[in-house]
Amino acid sequence: MAPYVLTGCDDGRIHLWNINTRTLLHRFQIRGEITWVEHLQEHKIVAGLGYDIDNLRSEIRLFSTETGQQIGLYEEDFWDLAICAINNTYLVASDGEGRYSTWNWKNGAKVSQFKVADEVH
Repeated sequence: MAPYVLTGCDDGRIHLWNINTRTLLHRFQIRGEITWVEHLQEHKIVAGLGYDIDNLRSEIRLFSTETGQQIGLYEEDFWDLAICAINNTYLVASDGEGRYSTWNWKNGAKVSQFKVADEVH
């Protein structure tokens, strides 16, 4: 596999670069400033989180690195998504208030949603 790097911009653009050839392979667009990007190279997927301050909303989009097309859109009713993680099956997003949502990104189904307390007793 070739080495890749992702870059995210405050204008909502994500770029996937081939480091060896120094070429831009794909450009993806998300609403708002990019705050997180991840490349699942074995699944040929790029994930990105954008925060649109004008509309107070966040969104996570998944893109195919084979076609360049969007393959998933995940939004939540809380607007300040701050933390994301993705693995071979699940996409998890959280905000600053301790709310979490989990989706199976392969089929788009929401798996769970919960809130955790600030303190553990």
